[in-house]
Amino acid sequence: MTTARDMIAEFLLKNWNIRAAGHCADQIISVLQSAPESARLELAALLNPWRPIGTATEEDKDGYVLGFVMGTDIPMIAFWDDDENRWFALNGAFTKEWNPTHFQRLSMLPLEDKT
Repeated sequence: MTTARDMIAEFLLKNWNIRAAGHCADQIISVLQSAPESARLELAALLNPWRPIGTATEEDKDGYVLGFVMGTDIPMIAFWDDDENRWFALNGAFTKEWNPTHFQRLSMLPLEDKT
């Protein structure tokens, strides 16, 4: 099995010709493990876009997200309602109160090409 250390060491050796690539990879992993929680959460989000719903920021709550309830297999488009102070899922033509356990941000829709 290839590890994160292996990948980092291989990159350092191939791209920067660092001979002590394994040692450097160990140091990089050590720095990442001791990084502030915000940096570790950012890295985790890059590797796995699903985040616990409790970590949703105001920015996340300003738009639609893809929500998921642990133990189910159907993600749904969801939005935060400030007045109700809760999540709602879009389900066809109606919305329903929903309690997702995880979410990931949706990217912006492409703009209409008018050419």
